[in-house]
Amino acid sequence: MLQLTEEQQEIVNHDQGPALVFAVAGAGKTTSMVNRIQRLAHGRKVAPRHILASSFSRATVEEIRAKLATQKVTGVDCRTLHSLGLKLIRLAEDRSLWPKQTNEQDIKPNLNTILAERALKRMARERSCDVFALGIDVDELESQISSWKQNLAYYDLDVVDLPHHISTSAFQVTGDQQDSVQVYQLQEKPSMQATQAEHPNPDFILLYQYYEEERQDNNWITFDDMLIKGWEALVRFAEVRSSAQAMYRYVLIDEFQDVSLVQYLILDIITEKNRNYMVIGDDDQCIYTWRGANPKYFLDFKQVYKAKEYLITENFRSPAQQTALANSLISHNQNRKSKQINLTQGFNGVTHAVSCDNSFQMAEYIVKEIRALRDQDWRTNEMVVLVRSYAQTPFIEAALIEHQIPYQIQGNQPFYKRSEISTLLSYLYWAQLERKVQVDGWFKSRTEQLHYVDRFQRIIQIPARYLKREIIEGVCVKATRQKTSIIDPLMASMIRMHNRTRHQIEDFITTIEQLMTRLDQSANETLAWLVNTLDYQDYLRKHSAMEELGESKVQTVNALISFADGHQTCPDLLEYVKKISFGRLDEDGDEDWLKITSMHRAKGLEWPVVFIPNCNDGFIPVRKTIYPTNSLFDSLSPDDPIPEEERRLFYVAITRSQKMLYLLSEKTRRPSQFLEEAKVEDLVNACNQIKSTLSKPTADLNQEDVIPVCMGIEEVTGLQRYFSDWWKPELDFKNRFNFLLGELENQIEEIEVDRDNSDVLVNGNVVNETEVRRQLNLDDLSINQLVWHQQFGHGQIIAINESNQEIRIMVRFDTAGYKTLMAQYTHLYTSQDNGKQFDHAKTNAGVMSLPIMQNDSLSVLKNRLVQGLDFFKGLLG
Repeated sequence: MLQLTEEQQEIVNHDQGPALVFAVAGAGKTTSMVNRIQRLAHGRKVAPRHILASSFSRATVEEIRAKLATQKVTGVDCRTLHSLGLKLIRLAEDRSLWPKQTNEQDIKPNLNTILAERALKRMARERSCDVFALGIDVDELESQISSWKQNLAYYDLDVVDLPHHISTSAFQVTGDQQDSVQVYQLQEKPSMQATQAEHPNPDFILLYQYYEEERQDNNWITFDDMLIKGWEALVRFAEVRSSAQAMYRYVLIDEFQDVSLVQYLILDIITEKNRNYMVIGDDDQCIYTWRGANPKYFLDFKQVYKAKEYLITENFRSPAQQTALANSLISHNQNRKSKQINLTQGFNGVTHAVSCDNSFQMAEYIVKEIRALRDQDWRTNEMVVLVRSYAQTPFIEAALIEHQIPYQIQGNQPFYKRSEISTLLSYLYWAQLERKVQVDGWFKSRTEQLHYVDRFQRIIQIPARYLKREIIEGVCVKATRQKTSIIDPLMASMIRMHNRTRHQIEDFITTIEQLMTRLDQSANETLAWLVNTLDYQDYLRKHSAMEELGESKVQTVNALISFADGHQTCPDLLEYVKKISFGRLDEDGDEDWLKITSMHRAKGLEWPVVFIPNCNDGFIPVRKTIYPTNSLFDSLSPDDPIPEEERRLFYVAITRSQKMLYLLSEKTRRPSQFLEEAKVEDLVNACNQIKSTLSKPTADLNQEDVIPVCMGIEEVTGLQRYFSDWWKPELDFKNRFNFLLGELENQIEEIEVDRDNSDVLVNGNVVNETEVRRQLNLDDLSINQLVWHQQFGHGQIIAINESNQEIRIMVRFDTAGYKTLMAQYTHLYTSQDNGKQFDHAKTNAGVMSLPIMQNDSLSVLKNRLVQGLDFFKGLLG
């Protein structure tokens, strides 16, 4: 049986009442939850059917169910929150409060898609256009409607006819009322008020209405309706509410930081009579606010329910080179529970921070590393590329295809198939075909004829030009019969068009004529011109369901423009895209594929090797972009606040790594502020120095090895618990380490921190009997440089620190020991004596060298060393 940590055991032993569990990434929270259920069922003799174990995620629930089986616990009600909502609906149906509409065969995973497609087709019919001319993606429409339902937003509150108290005021259900719900204001809990759905594009509200009317006509229940209708059943019917509150004596919810408003309220109501209610999660991993999650539901739980609070802080996934960065990064968020990841997996990890010249070189570097790792017997499916936006994939995909590395993009298509990209490529291709018709006459190839008509029917409607379908089909038929340019019958039909449409078509023809003249110019310049001429960015934003999705499309377009750089002409670009589209390996069932996925989709997963490209401002964190710009993504200005969710997202990405982490950035763009906040260079170096010491043979261990361990224990958050609970050195190593600590303690007072300004400059140089020592300027000073001082003699610079316009240097002198000097007031000279260099070996004998952190004062370094020494003295006795 797995040995639980003390933190986990405290959760298992929780007896009665509400409880809040903060669990850091990789902490084994599901294990704690399952063991508590096992104790309730076997130790407390609670009937398993009276225990609810739930989560938003089906995968999480399956994991809970599987782990309970290993504990020989059966009968626990393990279900997703959606399934819980469905159970509440059935309670209402079984009591004839609602007509039955939840037969298993009627609840299909694709109902949301079917309804969204039918809503779009209805709107297209009413407007006499094709569906794609609406410019609204079916998946985005699904997501938007899902978000509305998760947050109790209806397309028309009057049509829904909710009870008055639900749609006008915050309320809470009380257990002693039979026929109504008591209404009163809540200061701590979220508002339980149903609202009217809103969107800057009114088409989305109308489509929501069509979606709901189609659903009701077919008597269907979608997955989102399981929640919103389940909530309605609770607040409409006292009988359902009473039955639901009697079902469970204990309720345990995993991943609570991801719950939406409707889920929060369902759980609040069913636990109202018996608050044996435990929620588990991590506010630092709340990354789904765009779909309704709110970290405040989790953070305020203790206050709202007077809950007992627990922490699980030990990470069983990642080595120090990742946990150190994660701790440093997330500490910059203000709206969070203060906590840290505590290390358990030691220092045998790797984090590479790599700066590449451009996106092309970054992609080539990723491919080079993947091939090198495969040569070392790593499998490709043990690696992942995590992107903030799918706009980051074009260069990476092209490099993978060129080198025949199979890959899968989870959550999106290959970049050249995405609608926002294929539309622009269709413009280029159709302009190329149109030029061919005008120069060489009609096509001899049947394939080109079909492409000519098909691409025209697409681009004429994007952006929307309000041209009726019958006109589009008519001009295509005429052009094909007459074997002439489509432009000819299109111009002839303009007399029958509305003024607005006619002006739109005139603009289209002008755009195509200008585009044909630009085809042989630089591909990226031509694309940038086309995007600007079509006002394509605004079109994508307006027709996207959510701002996040609109910005992602805009960024993907900008990525295509950057990707086109280097292709001399548009035909060259089209030929290259065609080449890589045919060169991509088919997904034929081979499981050894590289995964490319978003940081959002990576949550809850882990890989031995993680690549995070484009660690630059504008990519990570992301922001709204405008093209043209000298950067693929605009950088945040210094005054722009960074949304805390962006930092949480990067934290999630870092903590997916089990072994190796690659943080890649471009030199031509400002590095991500998150790299600075994570103190990547300093903390990785500190961890690597500790790794070097701990991996040394005992006989080779010396005092210089002990110092970085003592300092690192104080500099790097989350290490002390590892050394006290998880570090198990061999006895000889432990004894040698302890001996060196004693020697270090005896010498530590040699480090002095003084301000010295007593030197007097004499004629700019110092002269001895045989030679002149040259005075060193500030620009001449460097770490490890050998120097000479009039008072202290020979020495070596071991640290340089610049802060508040002052430069302090630490010098290790042969006879005077360590001195910290103000460089502006101190005169140092070249270290030569009768033509001989300073005796470096003599200086190193029996003295210490401190690892220097970039922004630390030297007195802080000494204090850190002393504190680390005290820690290990207490630990090792």
